[in-house]
Amino acid sequence: MVLGFNNHHKGQSTPSSPSTASSITNGKSHGSHTSLEHPTSKMSGKQPWYLPIEHPAPSSSLPPARAPLTKTEQSTYDSLLAYLSAPDLVLPRTLKGLKDLTRAQRRASGLNQLDNNARPAITRGDSYQSYASSMRTSDSLAALTDKEKCYLSKESLERICRSVRWDLNKATARAEETIVWRREYGVEELSDKEIEEEALTGKELLLGYDIHSRPVLYMYPGRQNTKTGPRQIKFVVWCLERAVDLMPPGVDSLCLNIDFGSGHGGGQPTSLGQAREVLNILQNYYCERLGRACCVRVPLVFWGFYKLVGPFIDPMTKDKIRFNPKTTDLIPAEQLDKSTFGGALDFQYNHDTYFPALVKLAAERRQAQYDRWREYGDGKPGLSEWIIKGGEEAHGPEAGHQHRRASKDQGHAVQGDSPVDASPSASLRREHAAGGLASAESSAPSSRTHSQANSPMSDKKHFFASADMHGTDNLSSRLTELRAV
Repeated sequence: MVLGFNNHHKGQSTPSSPSTASSITNGKSHGSHTSLEHPTSKMSGKQPWYLPIEHPAPSSSLPPARAPLTKTEQSTYDSLLAYLSAPDLVLPRTLKGLKDLTRAQRRASGLNQLDNNARPAITRGDSYQSYASSMRTSDSLAALTDKEKCYLSKESLERICRSVRWDLNKATARAEETIVWRREYGVEELSDKEIEEEALTGKELLLGYDIHSRPVLYMYPGRQNTKTGPRQIKFVVWCLERAVDLMPPGVDSLCLNIDFGSGHGGGQPTSLGQAREVLNILQNYYCERLGRACCVRVPLVFWGFYKLVGPFIDPMTKDKIRFNPKTTDLIPAEQLDKSTFGGALDFQYNHDTYFPALVKLAAERRQAQYDRWREYGDGKPGLSEWIIKGGEEAHGPEAGHQHRRASKDQGHAVQGDSPVDASPSASLRREHAAGGLASAESSAPSSRTHSQANSPMSDKKHFFASADMHGTDNLSSRLTELRAV
């Protein structure tokens, strides 16, 4: 499913691609891991590009740092984390079960059943068990799994809190609902084979990163190839999950590029009901994940559709949408598709080449992130995504050990009346600003050859590479350079 509708134009079609994967030369094999070259190395020869891109461009920086939490915000966060960390916390497996459970909880506490915002003070899991028994519900309850605890990172809880304006009751309800929705929808179990037919035409794909190192998700409504149905929405969810997998340390949102004018789709246009369902998923279960949306070649008929769905779009989300922008101001040209977005990358979609490479790359990143949580997370929610994504490895083992618990146990230290961000990423910003981290030339041993040292791409193309995939060599100096951008 693609947000939009089919808009057929003569002469426009799904990009041509080679008939076999053997003709692809964008990847190099290194043992069990396939290293994808950066497209810049191919642009001089004007060769097409067929693969996902592993890392942001050299010119990209991290998103601007968020303001530190206030004392009130920190208190809300701490309370939510404590609730979700309770060892006896259990939640239903379906949204209906959660709704019934919440009603029983209100009834037992004497709260107004008609007030959706009314809920009792935060309780521990054992009270849920008693509520469930009194309800005679058939919906089973389950404790948080390790993957759910990994998902409930420090930044994930902060995104939930921001989405409800730091209201503790609403944040708790949103966190519960998100976990239960992911269980019922089967997000963790959603396989690439289940949605692969939706991916055949490249109607939704991940390619490159924007100027703030956010992965770019492309949507081409005109390449629609299937009939309206639940699997289209599952494909959207699958793409969102893969975008999260590819987010480098310090990045927690994506850039969305929608081209309304390409292709000869063979499927049905998006219905209003589908659009509302996707918006509901994006706004309720992927809080604060949209960093920027760029819509190009927008037809006149779209505005009628947009007027219908507009009332369901959060004002903060609307503010992130740009129509017909100069996309090269938002995405480095060497990582931007040139066909309709004005970039310099001649990307050609070949499903047999691109799709397996994306699946493998995302799976490697996802497993590495889960392994870090198991090593550093103490089996609880609240570990920083900076650590989960491999950012700590950029500091070196000594500095990383000092920060390992800081983002989880303290998050933000308060000095006097001024909150101070104590997360590893913020610490790196402060250290660099104070001159505390040496440059690559003075502090880090280099294994680069002279020709590599003179290459502008070789120094920066692996800024965000995790140590388990590319090693720790020069990572500290690379992150130091990046933070200076």
